[in-house]
Amino acid sequence: MVSELVVSELVTTAIRYGKSPIKLRMILQSALTCEVSDTSSTAPHLRRARVFDEGGRGLLLVAHPTEHWGTRHNREGKAIWGSRRFQLPLQNSHPLWREVLARAAPRDFVPHAGTHLPQPTRPHSIMIVI
Repeated sequence: MVSELVVSELVTTAIRYGKSPIKLRMILQSALTCEVSDTSSTAPHLRRARVFDEGGRGLLLVAHPTEHWGTRHNREGKAIWGSRRFQLPLQNSHPLWREVLARAAPRDFVPHAGTHLPQPTRPHSIMIVI
């Protein structure tokens, strides 16, 4: 659920303030890193929204539940990312997470309900262009 919140916030912010194309990349190794990139060079900044403000909480929603987060600039624009270690019960996971987890798992790993994914043997990523 935390990863879904981070992805939702990063993608929504990129759609609202960034420039196309917007790309979501999820990298699974010892942690799950959710990264959203766009072609805008404008960097977001962490703000403290007041009670009745409609905006200003986006990066706080990314920074609070993640262990690490940041912004990386490149020739094409920027990428905002958040990363955290996790133990995800497969029966509660979204189908997209199950696909990422299955690709990163050891080849002899057979997921079933209630299983926790072992440490991935190799990094794996999936990219979605929005």
